Amino acid sequence: MKRILTLFCVLAFTSALQAQTDSGGPPPLPPGPLIQKRAPDMAKWVITAVPAPANNATANSVSDASSASDPQSAGAKQKVASEVTITKTGKIMLREVRTQDGRVVPTWCVGGLQITLFGNSAIVQAKVYNPDPTVPTANYEDYSDSDFPGFYWIGPSNYTDIKEFGGKKCIVFQEAIKNVTGPPSKLSAYIDFLTRLPVSLTVGGGTSAYVFKAPPTAELTLPPLVVQLLRNRQRELDSATPRSQMH
Repeated sequence: MKRILTLFCVLAFTSALQAQTDSGGPPPLPPGPLIQKRAPDMAKWVITAVPAPANNATANSVSDASSASDPQSAGAKQKVASEVTITKTGKIMLREVRTQDGRVVPTWCVGGLQITLFGNSAIVQAKVYNPDPTVPTANYEDYSDSDFPGFYWIGPSNYTDIKEFGGKKCIVFQEAIKNVTGPPSKLSAYIDFLTRLPVSLTVGGGTSAYVFKAPPTAELTLPPLVVQLLRNRQRELDSATPRSQMH
């Protein structure tokens, strides 16, 4: 019975898609989540950012990510602004940022804490609540709602099409944000049709490509310095807790 219902749903969606295509409008929004907010428990992905062309006066009005430089192409390598590799195993995430001089700066994300290592020193950061999602906490990637920050704006109202991008069939979302001065900034997102994981995000002409790699086969192990910092922080929290609340 379930197989018959599934087949019926697929046929109905295919028929609706064909009818919408024949009428000249975008295909109907497919069922299911618009985007997966969480990557699988064992996952690894690379985010490659390419800035808007400096000589493009209308960079902020770019309306389609497919018209931007493909970060994976050989011709775009010199334009890469940043490359971030994220490895996730369960509740631990490791964010590695490759700098322009080739160094890799790791940040360990454990719960609400993010610990960035610089040799034998570290910076420990906790989220500072900000009700405006467009104004992030400095040097802090907020993963409390999603493993993929920046896609909070997508919704049924800004779905525009289904297109191929980077060799994948994608669901496309676009949104214009009004600016006090100058033309509106355009947001564009491509989401993998099958997995509902992000493929590309364009903000004001700058594009970030998401490429998912083979998942890790073992759990991440926190470095000794990170373990010690977490222990020290827990001691501070315990000592600040009134004894009346501990009983």
